[in-house]
Amino acid sequence: MRVLNRALSALVAIALIALGVLLVVEAGAWLLNQSTPVWVPYDKAYGNLQQQPWSDGALIAIAVGLLLLGLLMLIAGFSRGTKPLPLSKMDDQVSAEMAPGDVRRAVEDAAKDVTGVSEAKAKVSKGKIDVAATTGLRDPGDLEAKVRDHVGGAVEGLTLARQPRVSVNLKQSS
Repeated sequence: MRVLNRALSALVAIALIALGVLLVVEAGAWLLNQSTPVWVPYDKAYGNLQQQPWSDGALIAIAVGLLLLGLLMLIAGFSRGTKPLPLSKMDDQVSAEMAPGDVRRAVEDAAKDVTGVSEAKAKVSKGKIDVAATTGLRDPGDLEAKVRDHVGGAVEGLTLARQPRVSVNLKQSS
């Protein structure tokens, strides 16, 4: 949803900039007593629109399309995206949350801190953290348990309200 919000915001911003430039140019031409429009033949468009009845099918289709576009933009604007994870309360007056992306980065960094781990990717969901760690060691031994312990300690250090279950999958790089 974040990508959709950014794309819609960029699209609306570009449209508003173009409309602003158009308005400045056309208003400047009008102030300079130019008899014909510069870019948009608004006098012809105005005349055509006066001839169109409100019950025209094309006009209704355009109105419905604009209404749906507006509703889509409202839904995208009000949607929350990923739900933050609540932190444990130290005080009744204060509540804090942590974004899942921040938890994911902290877990990935903790997994990479373990000697022998070359790469780590994590997926954070409600009540569960899945870590995929990669090692270049031929014999990893108990590396998976070390990663699980280190990541578990890092998750406990985040003081989340509900401690998620941590699972680690260790892969050997080729």
